[in-house]
Amino acid sequence: MRMISLPELRCGQRGVVTRVEPDACLADRLTELGFIPGAVVCRRYSDRVGSLSAYAVADSCIALRKCDAAYVRVRPE
Repeated sequence: MRMISLPELRCGQRGVVTRVEPDACLADRLTELGFIPGAVVCRRYSDRVGSLSAYAVADSCIALRKCDAAYVRVRPE
C-alpha cells in the first residue's frame, strides 16, 4: 500500500497514520497529539500557500506547519 507524508493529503481526505519519523525533533510531541500508528487523520484546512494546515485526529483539530507535518507518514483512504 502506498504511503505519503501528511501534507500530501488533500483537504477532506482521510488517511491512517503508519509512522512518525523517529529522528524527528518533534516525534514525541506529534505522538502526544495523537499521531500514532493506526490513528485516522483527516486534513481539514490549508492556508492559501499551503504552509499551515489543520488536521482532525484523536477527537482534536491540530494545526501543523508543513515542515512538521512531513514527519508523519500515512496510508491514504
